[in-house]
Amino acid sequence: MSVAEISKDRKLDAKVVYLNYHTHYVPTVLDLAKPSQEMAVSIVNLMEEQIELAKRTAALADSAGTAANAGDKLRELSLLSRHKRAKLGKQTIKSTLAPESFVLFVAKQLKHRLTTAADADIRDQCQLVLPVVKHDYMPDDSDDMSRIDIGLVCASTNAEDVAKPKAAYRELFAVVVEAKRVDKDAEREGAYSQLYDYTHRVYETQLGRRSVWGLVICGTNVYACYFGPDRAFSSLAMDVSIDSS
Repeated sequence: MSVAEISKDRKLDAKVVYLNYHTHYVPTVLDLAKPSQEMAVSIVNLMEEQIELAKRTAALADSAGTAANAGDKLRELSLLSRHKRAKLGKQTIKSTLAPESFVLFVAKQLKHRLTTAADADIRDQCQLVLPVVKHDYMPDDSDDMSRIDIGLVCASTNAEDVAKPKAAYRELFAVVVEAKRVDKDAEREGAYSQLYDYTHRVYETQLGRRSVWGLVICGTNVYACYFGPDRAFSSLAMDVSIDSS
């Protein structure tokens, strides 16, 4: 069989497994994934402050006709916690997020807080979650043409808080599917099937692995997915375009 044929067969297998072994809308998935409430609120507040600061900086730059980088920074920060409206021909649509930027932002804030924490035991018990630099990339240990939208890896709190240049399937903590612009049944089915295909590769390259996390992003809705040894579960939809409070 050719590499293309192998890849096609795997995608079909992943869809069959998804249709037979996936449980949707499980509230406890978010209980497993959610961060410390205090930490989450602190980071969200800081993010909002930086977005407002970037807005004011961009406004001053526009009035002076200089500092184009300020506008770029604003757009980058806005993607962290807001959805944008983009033009596709004559149709206006909601674009997806930049989750890798958001993950890196959180990792930097978490490392800063852990670095200044007095209790060394707390730092030793924690790990950073960092994104892989490349978007839509082929993992180092891939044996077919499959390409991951976004990969997340774990690192020690002593590691540098920068995106990783590359990663293999066996190194991935979580896989993010971020290719769907709308949240409809067909798009979700395609995204979940794609996620199953990726996680199969993780298990195949790391036989002792017990679980894999995944995220599906459709429009502005995010679904967390937990893949166990014999079944997978996904959360209720989280609409990141609205204030959760």
